[in-house]
Amino acid sequence: MACEDMTPLLHASLDDELDAEHATRVERHLADCPACTAELRQLRALKAAIRDHATYHRLSAVHRSALLARLCRIAGAHPTAVRGGVRGAVSRRAAGSMAASLLIGIALGSWLGPRITGPGSEPGLSDELVGAHVRALQPGHAIDVVSSDQHTVKPWFDGRVDFSPPVKDLGEQGFALIGGRLDYVAHHAAAVIVYRRRQHQIDLFVWPASAPTGQSPAASSIDGYHLRSWTQDGFRLVAVSDLNESELDEFIQRWRAS
Repeated sequence: MACEDMTPLLHASLDDELDAEHATRVERHLADCPACTAELRQLRALKAAIRDHATYHRLSAVHRSALLARLCRIAGAHPTAVRGGVRGAVSRRAAGSMAASLLIGIALGSWLGPRITGPGSEPGLSDELVGAHVRALQPGHAIDVVSSDQHTVKPWFDGRVDFSPPVKDLGEQGFALIGGRLDYVAHHAAAVIVYRRRQHQIDLFVWPASAPTGQSPAASSIDGYHLRSWTQDGFRLVAVSDLNESELDEFIQRWRAS
């Protein structure tokens, strides 16, 4: 058996989820393959590190489905294929083990990220902000104060956060202010100013800047959601939306200029 065909079986073997036939194949291959033996050893160390150091959180049904779809895109498979097996050689439990091993890698990356890159790079912040934006799109979660008047939205935050977030009315420029809400990101409270462009919601996350991150907005995208991050007037600001990038950039330009 070729080494490239061994990878899904190693992941399944890690959790003792191979049937007898495939377990025997793995044992025979490992007996003559130092590379795969070393890979399995690394996987075991990875699993031990997650067990001993990572924190665990139960995923909601919405986020579980989204994560499964993302894993399938990475693997180039359809969700039913993941549930049904891999190349017909691995059982359903083994396929689930492969997905679980991918999750282990993601979780370990989140755990090791601050240790590898340092606190200034804020590993995982983009995922956290996109997750908060997606949650807000669910019915009943988008807005705490509903108003198109900046003089209503801005005072609403008084006493709810220990800073006064900048609230700007861009309705005449085509970006309607529709309200605001509170959220919690990067280990502190954030104000979220909510705008709308046609059917697209724009969440502008605002919190006091601990250090400058650059005056020019930094751009990134995750799963079809676009982010623009910058500092201005002592605040860290991140806009998140599925609006097309050119219009989101227009929003940023108009917001910064107003």
